[in-house]
Amino acid sequence: MNLISTTTAPLPPFAHLAGQRYQGTPPRALRRRMRTPEQLSISQWADKYRMVTAIDAKPGRWDSSEVPHLVKIMDCISLPHVREVYLCMPERAGKTQVLLNTMGWTIDQGSKSGNIFWLMPKEEEAKKAMAERIIPVLKAETEHGRPGRLARYLSKYDDDTKQRTIRFTTGTRLFPAWSNSPASMASFFGKLNIGDEIDKFEKSTREGTDAITLIRKRARDDRSRAKNLFASTPGAARKIYRLATAEAQQQWRYHLRCPHCQASICPDEQHLAIAEGTAPQQIELHGCSLFCQACGAELDEQQRDIAYQTGCWICTHGADIHRPETVGFHMSAYCLPRVPLAEIGAAWLRAQQGGLVEKTAYANGYRVEDFDPPRASEDYRAILAHCDDRPRDLVPTDTAALVLQVDTQMDGFYFEVAALGYASPGGSVTSHLVRKGYLLHFADLIELSRKTWHDAEGREYRIRSALIDSGGGRKAGMPPKHSRTKEVYEFCRANPLFQPVKGRPRRDKAIQYAKLDVWPGTSKPIPGGLWLINLDVHYFKDALATALHVTPGDPGSFVLYSGYTEQQLTSKAPGITPENELTDYAKHLCAEFRNELGNWEHDHKAGRNDWHDCATYRMAHIEILNQQGALSRPAGEEPKNKTTKQPPQKRRFW
Repeated sequence: MNLISTTTAPLPPFAHLAGQRYQGTPPRALRRRMRTPEQLSISQWADKYRMVTAIDAKPGRWDSSEVPHLVKIMDCISLPHVREVYLCMPERAGKTQVLLNTMGWTIDQGSKSGNIFWLMPKEEEAKKAMAERIIPVLKAETEHGRPGRLARYLSKYDDDTKQRTIRFTTGTRLFPAWSNSPASMASFFGKLNIGDEIDKFEKSTREGTDAITLIRKRARDDRSRAKNLFASTPGAARKIYRLATAEAQQQWRYHLRCPHCQASICPDEQHLAIAEGTAPQQIELHGCSLFCQACGAELDEQQRDIAYQTGCWICTHGADIHRPETVGFHMSAYCLPRVPLAEIGAAWLRAQQGGLVEKTAYANGYRVEDFDPPRASEDYRAILAHCDDRPRDLVPTDTAALVLQVDTQMDGFYFEVAALGYASPGGSVTSHLVRKGYLLHFADLIELSRKTWHDAEGREYRIRSALIDSGGGRKAGMPPKHSRTKEVYEFCRANPLFQPVKGRPRRDKAIQYAKLDVWPGTSKPIPGGLWLINLDVHYFKDALATALHVTPGDPGSFVLYSGYTEQQLTSKAPGITPENELTDYAKHLCAEFRNELGNWEHDHKAGRNDWHDCATYRMAHIEILNQQGALSRPAGEEPKNKTTKQPPQKRRFW
């Protein structure tokens, strides 16, 4: 049968065509299915068919010559052997446009089976992307007011084009998804899986895995057809930079081409032309320029734009791999004229003068790299410099209260006993470590709490208050959620001196009290109830860090006992320093650091941090007792002499 397009008459029933020659136009659906796709790369397809919508800077027909750095990326994605591509680029560098072009090319040129997953950090962002970017691109009209290339694939039914799912006439479906919901990543094969702004993703889903792993599973059914695209500016999740510059089989970095010497250059802050002492506001007002690292020529904004237009991608790793499956692209803001040099220079100066927030913003947004904040690098010997000359268990004179702090573990308890002084007129409280250690049983804690302590003048002291961590770690082989919370609550009910505490980050108040009416994990009531103290641990860890920077002896200082016994001091060999028993305690206090968000984090490589938790509870104890007025000096009472027995001067070698 020959079907020749000479008439628009509808085809008669095929049963009546036997032995006859018929000339006519096949139905549109049949013609569409018989069409052989054009052999176009993504960049060629975009130049020919993509219509840019009004939400973007220049609506109208797509023109790759305006964003030459995207051509190499799109052509790479088009290659059949490439399975994953990682785009590590600054804001407004065209990452989303690459994703949209790849989506359109896949719908128009790809195979007619499989689905497209568009993964965003949060549900509201996914819906916003569908409503403001994806659906408008699919419905975009040509400059002549006719339906665009992609509009032909949309169903005539409105219910098939909505924010939750788009059904195309080819059978392909487009699903929006968000990083903390495995349910949004339905169990269908995905021929194109897009992760947009992956460094803003949740670290794990509610089921305990991560979104990138889940989205990769969508490609398991047919890896020869599926492609995964991950794009982002570096952020808190710290994934895209590592993927693009360390894990990809082949890695590319964009370089400018100096208009003076034609050298390929990749500038950074070392090549900014900024005079010493210049303020960020001056840079924002007057701007700055770049020096070519090859010939030293100065490039203004216009010359930088020329250098960008003639720039190129240079392979920094994997050039000998001819058919890579994973490819990474990295571009800094220095190579993108859309980001003015004045903005870059001002951000760099603020990073030099500011804290972690400014440094992180500059590294992520302009160098386009992960920011590695200072880790727990403080020398434990700096902590030992807070030792005075007291032996262990000796309480300083003029002590207002003796307190106990306990960090609960699955097999025992880290503890410290501290002496709190009276509050100074400014409200500062000096604290002294009296004893630290590790106990195995609750009974040992009771015995410790009943002990009598003495100062150098023979005065007796008893522990006034005790705070004990309500949780506890996980023993090897036990499920992650196993803890000793119920045991601690029962212990505190039987021993009112001990109060359970729970550290929680960034609370509205530094200290909050919660009434517990039932035992954890049950509906069984607690007779009389139990008060749990919720602490803002970041607040009190900040307080601890401040105290550790106060000169020992000044109001608000954090003081340790000597850490040496009298026998060690008298029997030491000449030139040999005995081991201080507080060395491990000091190392615990050096095991935490502030991350790029200013929050405290445990550096596991630095060792354990249990006594750091105890010391944090000591800072909370000071706040609690201060609120109760327990650290206020009685009216008319004079401060007692705080001096303690000093060993001979020749013994002071620490």
